[in-house]
Amino acid sequence: MGPAPTELGPIEVHATGAYYVDWGDGSPEEGPFPFEGEPYPSGRIVHTYRDTGTYTVTVREAWSADWRLGGDSGTVPGLQTEASIPLEVRQLQAVRLR
Repeated sequence: MGPAPTELGPIEVHATGAYYVDWGDGSPEEGPFPFEGEPYPSGRIVHTYRDTGTYTVTVREAWSADWRLGGDSGTVPGLQTEASIPLEVRQLQAVRLR
């Protein structure tokens, strides 16, 4: 998106973010991922659980915004959003019939 008009002149904001995932099973937080997740089965952010159960998965996006207005500019650092969801993990086994 290009500059937006204001009373002080055009303002331009460019935000960048990275995603971090806590899978809720005690494994270390993973990331940064410079892209969003995608629906199964084509997703690029994946995790394998060792045990069945219900886990709370937390996704955090850390981002910053660079701005420019008239002759001034700056960065707004340390921004983040976070959301959690319970995830039920079940065991699947392949069955091979001869």
